[in-house]
Amino acid sequence: MASFDAETVRHALETARRHSIHEVVLQSGDASFHAVLKPVKAKARASAASGGSAATSEAPAAPTNLPLKSNVVGYLRQVLIQPGDVVEKGQKVAVVEALGLANEVGASAAGTVEEVLVTVGDPVEFNQVLARVKP
Repeated sequence: MASFDAETVRHALETARRHSIHEVVLQSGDASFHAVLKPVKAKARASAASGGSAATSEAPAAPTNLPLKSNVVGYLRQVLIQPGDVVEKGQKVAVVEALGLANEVGASAAGTVEEVLVTVGDPVEFNQVLARVKP
């Protein structure tokens, strides 16, 4: 049975995001991989477009916490934050190893770390929530 290595999947997903492709399908023999990517810019435009009338009738709820997600697939090698830490957007919060290469994961939002959901050695999936921060 054939399978896909992490680098192949990561490359396909990064290429899809870079070119605004919203669906990735990989097939090789019996193995297949399928992912549907959420378009970030389109989602922001849709909420802005629908926010005109909805915002006047209902105030948007303030987020209680925001997820810090992994942008790579691999194994968690370092957690660089702990509950109570204050992080800035883009700050390195973890290191995920894939195919022997260390990949830094940056914070997608600024805030105070409320909880860390992973431990060193855990397998990490693409877009997996590693921690939650309070803005």
